[in-house]
Amino acid sequence: MHNELQNSQFMILRNFVMISPLAVAICANFLVMTCSNPQKSFISIRGHILPQSLPSSMISNWRTWTFESDTKLLIPVESSLDNPGWLNPTTFQELYLPKDLPLPIAKPALGIVLNYGIPRYIMPSVVLSLETPGQIWRNRGINTLPRAASWIDLYAPNTPTLSNLKLSCFGLSAPNLRFLEDQDGSGSWECLLEQSSRSLLSPSSCIELDITAAFESFSNYLKTINANDVFDGYHFVDIPIPKTEPILLPRIRFKSFLSDFTEPKQLLEVEDPTVLESEPCAVLDLTMTAVAAGRDSQFLPEVYVDLFEEGSIIGG
Repeated sequence: MHNELQNSQFMILRNFVMISPLAVAICANFLVMTCSNPQKSFISIRGHILPQSLPSSMISNWRTWTFESDTKLLIPVESSLDNPGWLNPTTFQELYLPKDLPLPIAKPALGIVLNYGIPRYIMPSVVLSLETPGQIWRNRGINTLPRAASWIDLYAPNTPTLSNLKLSCFGLSAPNLRFLEDQDGSGSWECLLEQSSRSLLSPSSCIELDITAAFESFSNYLKTINANDVFDGYHFVDIPIPKTEPILLPRIRFKSFLSDFTEPKQLLEVEDPTVLESEPCAVLDLTMTAVAAGRDSQFLPEVYVDLFEEGSIIGG
């Protein structure tokens, strides 16, 4: 029944796109309100002896928050729960980049799933935002808020301690060609983290970030609040890693790992993600997709008008 409904929804979307390609970037969620990326049907839950998963359709509409460690502010990301004009921005694979907007500011982050106020899963994340006078935009339309498609269960038997899990970020800005038979295929990937963010104790050629401070800062915050929406149901919380500079998004593809691997760049060589399902390794894998400008679209929802207004982006 679910597959039949999903197929019918995409038939509607396909016909709509024939009328206006801008619908893909701006308004598809009005037609497919429950749509998640069809190429990521399940979320891999890692750290267990046997593979576990969750349907991505279950979680794509969970409320998302940003926690700022320095100000101790928990900020909700706008959603249709606030105003039906807001589109569902969650994406598990493609990141939409409208041609009339600058690249968003990208901050490496720790993602947490709260289960009735208790941290249950963790994952790599990246907080993408643009700023206009009076507003920070994480929800910039569909496929603009990334979410990892594999998570680590904090209560799984094979999950390492937080201090052993490190966050790494890589970007691909040129085709990843293999000119030699013995080339590992990861040569075109670059580490995106700045030298200033490197731990002095880490000899690794690829910079990794410690997540302990971010996790503990948020855990301590939860102890100080008595009533909040995050204590009801499931929620995503993204925590930018403290004292870490923003990264520049690559042109083609972005990958971020949360793992205890000594050399995380070797994970770029893994072509079949199922081989990691028994490993405590969470992965965020994004393909950059340029989409049509939204400024002149007749389908632009009212809530996004200020974002797409020419000259409105601070620093853009």
